Amino acid sequence: MYSNYIFLHTDSDNHEYLLYKDGPKSPQILVYDMECPSNDPMVIKFHREGPNGVGAQSVGFFLRSWDEIYIPNKVHEVCVIDSTGVLKKTIKFGDINARDKSVYTSSTNSQPLIFFDNKMFCYQFINKFKGEKEQAESPVDLIVDLGDSSVVPSALRYPSELVVPDNLIEKVGLTTHSNRCLAHDKIVYSFWYSHYLYEYVIKTGNITKKEAKSRYLPDEKSLSPFNRLNDRQTDGFDEVCEMPFYRHFFYDEYRKVFYRFAFPLNNSDIKSNYMNYFFVGRNTASIMVLDEDLNVLSETLLPENCFNTSTVFINKDGLWISCNHMLNPGLDEDHLQFVRFELKTEK
Repeated sequence: MYSNYIFLHTDSDNHEYLLYKDGPKSPQILVYDMECPSNDPMVIKFHREGPNGVGAQSVGFFLRSWDEIYIPNKVHEVCVIDSTGVLKKTIKFGDINARDKSVYTSSTNSQPLIFFDNKMFCYQFINKFKGEKEQAESPVDLIVDLGDSSVVPSALRYPSELVVPDNLIEKVGLTTHSNRCLAHDKIVYSFWYSHYLYEYVIKTGNITKKEAKSRYLPDEKSLSPFNRLNDRQTDGFDEVCEMPFYRHFFYDEYRKVFYRFAFPLNNSDIKSNYMNYFFVGRNTASIMVLDEDLNVLSETLLPENCFNTSTVFINKDGLWISCNHMLNPGLDEDHLQFVRFELKTEK
């Protein structure tokens, strides 16, 4: 169900490969040739322990080249291996004994490691160890200089209105999340519980904010989905599968648009397997299309129980979304299957 560990890689010969890691503990990356898909993909295996070990708890990956594959782990490190699994170097971006400085990073298709100008942007969650200063001091990224491995926090902090109260953190086990993507010389951030997008210009550090509201989500300027959890007696994760919020956010360099995924309020009965339901993208989602100035151009609601919106990639042919949803009557558990979406101009 952790199917958001998926990336499209285009090599120097403009040849496309789909890279897939099927779980947070899986010590291998499957590589599919897009020109001739096969049931026998190339496999990049790596080690958790030993001289080439990347750590017992890796959290995603990012391939820059066949000789430079970045694998973050939960001990404040990003390990770099080659396609044979040999450990090339380890980048330490935080002190595990000084938790007020950083939290571990990850790399998924909508929270990837971002590389620009020999710098690596490592996604950060809200840092609850900062106490009363968590709003003002939790950066959305740590920025690593790949030359000297120095680390500085991003100037963009988590908006204070997004912080979830401690008593509800204990119940649902969530902090505030964001998704982000690189577009030219800027990173655009989409927070799960905000109608606003934040644009960070890398070279200048300028930050701008713009509203981009889904028509399928509530009208509040800042979503407050956790208010309805207090009178429930469950552990809270089933409520997370019901409440409205924004999720994945991508930039399409071929069509010069952004895609913002939004989850409407879900009233379906999902008492069983609700965590699997969450990881495949719930029962439905809407896809917002925005131009490069973050103006909303259109929004389309997907049919229910058809698409796994956690498994997405974009290439020159369009936006591809997996139809491996666990409630899809045509589900084939032995294959990754995708449907291509096109942009069309209404007349």
